[in-house]
Amino acid sequence: MAIHRTRAMFVRQRTMLANALRAAFAEFGLVTPVGNKGFAVLIARLPEPAGVPAEAHAALMMLARRWQTLDADIKVLEQQIVQSVRGNEAARRIMAIPGVAPITASAV
Repeated sequence: MAIHRTRAMFVRQRTMLANALRAAFAEFGLVTPVGNKGFAVLIARLPEPAGVPAEAHAALMMLARRWQTLDADIKVLEQQIVQSVRGNEAARRIMAIPGVAPITASAV
């Protein structure tokens, strides 16, 4: 299904952007724990990051905007997948299996 490939591509790009942001912040001594919570801390620091030169801050803001755009696009794709699963009897039966959510059910 094309929507799954597109979502997977966007997820990979979002991960690459998150890693680029983490690496850029690390250059200025700002390191947070791995995972979404740690990344949220970095994003929260973006408006006024201490110790980051203005030129670097502008670049970090660009990366963050791209990450936020991809994140929003992924959410839209996921909503489309959920809607398509609701209308598909076979996918609904697959979701009856514990641990199988709409994304997996629609891929199967």
